[in-house]
Amino acid sequence: MPADLPPPESANTSNQLPSAGEPSYDAAMDARITALEQIAISTKEILSEIRVEMRELRVEMREMRGELKAELRETRGELKAEIHELRVETKADNRELRRDQKSDFRLTFGALITAALGLAAIMAHGFRWF
Repeated sequence: MPADLPPPESANTSNQLPSAGEPSYDAAMDARITALEQIAISTKEILSEIRVEMRELRVEMREMRGELKAELRETRGELKAEIHELRVETKADNRELRRDQKSDFRLTFGALITAALGLAAIMAHGFRWF
């Protein structure tokens, strides 16, 4: 047998199964297990609270989604009405501009013809055609 190995008679008894009436673990191990059990219980409680809060948040989100959809529908309707009004106003403004353009064109064209005839008369007088 190697010298560094302990003899089988002095084997560590903590690895052996406990006999009847003996505690399965030492006191420090029981304290750690109790602490872990408390942590597990508190974690379970916290998770159940989180689940309840998540359900409440889901309900609130559904309500908010419904409100948001209603507001969007309302806003969409308002925008459509405003766009329609703008189109009507734009068409009216365009009609007015075209009328003004026609009258301005007629005035300008009349002035151009008058100026051309006046220049022709001055030229004719200059050449003594009349």
